[in-house]
Amino acid sequence: MTKTERLLFLINLFRVRRSLSLGELSSECDVSRRTIYRDMVSLSAMNINLNYDGKYRLANDITLPPLSFTRDEQEIIGYCLADSALIKSPKMQKQIKSIELKLLSMLKGRARNDLNIHLQGSTRPVEQFTGKEDAILSQFLNAVFRKQSVDVRLNNGIGNLNDVIPKTLEIKGKIWWLNFLKKTTSKQKRVRLEKIISIVPRVGQ
Repeated sequence: MTKTERLLFLINLFRVRRSLSLGELSSECDVSRRTIYRDMVSLSAMNINLNYDGKYRLANDITLPPLSFTRDEQEIIGYCLADSALIKSPKMQKQIKSIELKLLSMLKGRARNDLNIHLQGSTRPVEQFTGKEDAILSQFLNAVFRKQSVDVRLNNGIGNLNDVIPKTLEIKGKIWWLNFLKKTTSKQKRVRLEKIISIVPRVGQ
């Protein structure tokens, strides 16, 4: 996330969690403690001050413009988040939780309670990816978001994909397909998740 996104995330985090240690802030934002210190200086420059009593907390309550969701929109958001197939990924699950936290932090009263009921009410898949599958999915999505060319190593050693662009993810039942664009031919190549050993960004990308 950018610094601006991270500062807003920190404000929302403090509003929902109230108090957090430096280590917790660093872990939640996936940045170093030094970066968190710099972010605190930036917040102070924005007149958003923090108190410290073993953990950090907002010195004053911060009011952000409320999100205005209809009840139907709340239900859609809740079910989309809670029943997303990406919950199978422990890494994606953490990010989905972060989205839920941001949404809840910007709602008040009954609106927050209604959305929280929907987030907690849906049945989440129990089965999770293996560590290898989770790492590969994370590599794929990172490359998609950064528009990076990658090399894809397959488990049969045949048909490895070099200098391809990750494009889309397809989920059909229990089968997860990762789609790549071949730069040389502009054709798409679809590969099942379990067939991939690794996805590595191209040097210089």
